[in-house]
Formats: sequence, structure tokens, C-alpha cells
Amino acid sequence: MKFIWQTWTNPPPKDSLGHGLCFFDLERKSRENIIAFVEGYEWYHGFSDTVLIYIIEPDEITPAEVLEELKQKLERSLKPKDFPHGMLTSRIRVWANA
Repeated sequence: MKFIWQTWTNPPPKDSLGHGLCFFDLERKSRENIIAFVEGYEWYHGFSDTVLIYIIEPDEITPAEVLEELKQKLERSLKPKDFPHGMLTSRIRVWANA
């Protein structure tokens, strides 16, 4: 499986995103807590071996270590075509936008 990580400079509001997986950092303010988004479900249904993931730049609230942990856990969980849900880490929550 190939993962393409794209950096978000201005994450959109979660209600403007299409189908995919949303990742929230619970340490951030609720309006600004989306930190990553897996676009679509083609990878899950076996229609594609490429996963496009948008992610914020590290900052003082969500440092590089937190984002790196997210990347590692996400790539491990998506490879076997698993569907992460709930709490991915102690501070990162996953929500399916379907």
C-alpha cells in the first residue's frame, strides 16, 4: 500500500470534507482540532492501493512527535485494510465521515 501525505496549510472545517477518515487532536480547541484526513475509502474496498492523507504542520499544540505517532499507527492499521475507529492514541480520535 502506498501512502501519500499532503500537508494542509489551512485545514477545512470538518463539515466541508467528503467521505473519509477524520483525525482529531483532543488537546486542540474544538473548532480547530482536525489534524488529518484520509480521503475516500477506495483503499478499504480494494479499488486502490494508494491512500491520500492530508495532515497539518506540527505546531506548539500538536508537535511533530504526536504527528509522527499518528503516521506510524495509521500506516500500520490501514495496511491490512483495517478500519481504525475511536481513540487511535491517548489524544487522537478517529471519526468516519461517510
